[in-house]
Amino acid sequence: MYLNRKKSIEAKKLYNKILNMPYFESIEEYEETYREVIRSNHITKESISYLKKRDEYCDQWVKAYMKDSFTGGTCTTSRIESKHAIYKRFKNSGSRLQKIFEVFKKLEKVEIKKYIEEVNKFKQDEEETILKTDLLKNLQKFTVLMR
Repeated sequence: MYLNRKKSIEAKKLYNKILNMPYFESIEEYEETYREVIRSNHITKESISYLKKRDEYCDQWVKAYMKDSFTGGTCTTSRIESKHAIYKRFKNSGSRLQKIFEVFKKLEKVEIKKYIEEVNKFKQDEEETILKTDLLKNLQKFTVLMR
């Protein structure tokens, strides 16, 4: 039986936690949730086995691990599938081509905005890292002495 179909509130909460695992911003939060899920009595042995295999390469799908890597705006499969679900909602035999293009434009704007935010965050993090280097610290001391 699926977690989201169980009547137990704990099972439904666990289901939502599993769904959110790729989006965790902190490694600690991911690891804590992973341990909680693995220990849970609500999921099957097969599901536990699947999650353990997925955990072996969590650096490729959990946001917290991917922060240090430049991704060039690529999306995870689940994000792409969510876009496909939106496309399907607007695409049927009665769909107007103009409406479909409007949906494409809106989604494209969202993706571009996310990409720009990611690049800017990467630049800001890189700049902060550079400012903390020993070379810059020593140069700052040297310039103070030269005055």
